[in-house]
Amino acid sequence: MTLSLEDREAWLARWREGRTRFHLDQVHPALMRYIGQLMSSGRILVPLCGKSLDLGWLKDHGCHVVGVELAEQAVSELFEQLELEPTRTPAGAFEIWESPGLSVYVGDMFELTTDIAGTFDAVWDRAALIALNPADR
Repeated sequence: MTLSLEDREAWLARWREGRTRFHLDQVHPALMRYIGQLMSSGRILVPLCGKSLDLGWLKDHGCHVVGVELAEQAVSELFEQLELEPTRTPAGAFEIWESPGLSVYVGDMFELTTDIAGTFDAVWDRAALIALNPADR
């Protein structure tokens, strides 16, 4: 499965045009409230991560965070707001942006496999599934 060309273009257009009202300018309150019940370390996947401040917060709380995002613009803005200088490495259909404790795979999340990214101890999904067309969920 992969995102349709139409869905890819629509998502990238939202970022280009600044139509990202879904983006919070703070760490999600539920994450801060319940992280202790979820985990205190390990690898955590954040699908359709955008430039969510949740990634930096999770990293700062001992998790190795792995985000997946189609829009390179969002990933660039994420690393800029976290004041991190990433290394960028091609990996198949992805480019991995990395700094200690944080890896973001730029590409179609439906193409991410354990061969590419390994396994995870948890997933933090604030709103990724609802951003997809119902047929793609």
